[in-house]
Amino acid sequence: MVQCVDPDGISVLRNWDPEVSFGCMERIKDPFLWNDLHWFISKSELITRVHEWNSALLQYCDDKNFTGAKREEVIRVYSASPLARCANPTCGTIETKIKEFHKCSKCNRVAYCSRTCQAHHWKPSHKKLCVSNDSAYPS
Repeated sequence: MVQCVDPDGISVLRNWDPEVSFGCMERIKDPFLWNDLHWFISKSELITRVHEWNSALLQYCDDKNFTGAKREEVIRVYSASPLARCANPTCGTIETKIKEFHKCSKCNRVAYCSRTCQAHHWKPSHKKLCVSNDSAYPS
């Protein structure tokens, strides 16, 4: 099982319905908890996980007999994307290419769209949580 840790509390998934999340996890052979803060996994693993999650989501919708607008809404809200948001919560920029943003060189757990965003996020937030990659967060 892969557990993703939210080092700065900026994941947009915190509002996800646990029933849908766990419904997807139950339908994956090697279950993991999807997280949109996926900077620390490789591009190939990320693409695999996105495919697994989205396939499980479709199966979940089938099993729940979701159709029409309900199905479309569940798929829109809960689909996994390989594109990450900038780690600066005041930014909101989303990658246009997979693994486009530059990771923090100390922890490798967050990534930013620009040096400006990294600098704005450093003092008020990330500095307190940033630790060396070997002791940072469980993966």
